[in-house]
Amino acid sequence: MSSSLVKKPIDLNFESLFKLINPLLRANLSHPKIERGFRWYIKFSIMYGIFLSVFILLVYSIIFQDLKNGDSTQACANGILCVVYIVVTFNYCIMFTYRNVLEELIDRMNHDYKLAKNFPEKEQDIVLSFAQKGQGIAKIWLIVGICACGLFIVKQFYLTIYYTITSEFRLIHLYDLTYPDAVEQVKYNTVVFCILYIYFLYYDVFATMMFIGFSPLGSIFMLHACGQLEIAKERILEIFKEYKSSEEINKQLKEVATFLNTTYRFVDNLQFSFKVLYELTLKSTIIVVPITLYQILESLKKGEFRVEFITIIVGGITMSSIPCYYSDVLMESGDNLRMAVYTCGWEAHWERESRIMILMLLLRVSRPVAIRTMFRAVCLDALTEVYHQAYAIFNVLNAAWN
Repeated sequence: MSSSLVKKPIDLNFESLFKLINPLLRANLSHPKIERGFRWYIKFSIMYGIFLSVFILLVYSIIFQDLKNGDSTQACANGILCVVYIVVTFNYCIMFTYRNVLEELIDRMNHDYKLAKNFPEKEQDIVLSFAQKGQGIAKIWLIVGICACGLFIVKQFYLTIYYTITSEFRLIHLYDLTYPDAVEQVKYNTVVFCILYIYFLYYDVFATMMFIGFSPLGSIFMLHACGQLEIAKERILEIFKEYKSSEEINKQLKEVATFLNTTYRFVDNLQFSFKVLYELTLKSTIIVVPITLYQILESLKKGEFRVEFITIIVGGITMSSIPCYYSDVLMESGDNLRMAVYTCGWEAHWERESRIMILMLLLRVSRPVAIRTMFRAVCLDALTEVYHQAYAIFNVLNAAWN
């Protein structure tokens, strides 16, 4: 790595590193560091109130129109958008409930970046490497969010052009919904059409902003913890490489122990904030993905292509896969650290105090470093189990209805 890159950790901080997500969290008023006064409550009430009103319309259409008319495909399509509302609302609850903890996590990251100014070049490279991986996660969610949001607009433009060429021009709504009678009778009026178009575009963009801003946070924190564990591993391996006095060895071991305590506290705060979210994410993926996939097949049989089904599958898989993968990386970093403590060369040093400290470190790192939900560790094994259960539910649905 070039020397210019090595100097970058001097200027690293959470705000400048993650320019893709911080402005979005501030725009939707959920950022942990945003000031919350009277003006904040007024803005949030208006923004969320509009979002809530679309959800109410969707519920109205499901109960009083779709189910009443026996249109299960449209009921599922509207239900999927209701799921989007529920997920966004739950994300807000996480941001508000654990605001102080999330703020502490961000401050800890910024503090670690400041400490990196004085790290050796190799450790600076580690800090920079994991920070760049965090930026990569933010970019992935940006792409997923833009594609999911853009699918509705692309479908609307495509159908407008298609009907204009093949038959006669007609107004195509961004999302076709059955409204109360007063609105339903005039929804193709040009002015009403424009209002409804902007109305659902707001719902689309508002949800996308939350997904892009909030969803990468947990994985970004995991990667930062991985970087800190990697640094601890390198420091452990360096302690016994050269001859040193017992006092110097004991001092370095104490510094590593303190460093690890800080990192483990960071991981504990991370788990405390996200354990409920990840549990619900895995559980919902088991149910939502197979049902949505079944509805795609049913809609294709009717000659329809519902983009909202595609977006929910891609979003559900992304939301469950990325945290599981990086939590697995975190577990691997913990295992590597455990092996480094055991093989660092302590057996050649006979001083009693240092051996006691090595024993204490071995006991400390014996517990797997992983993000756990209420019932299981978030890892690739858990993700595999989720996909197995989802596939089983899909087969049951397919067999029951066909």
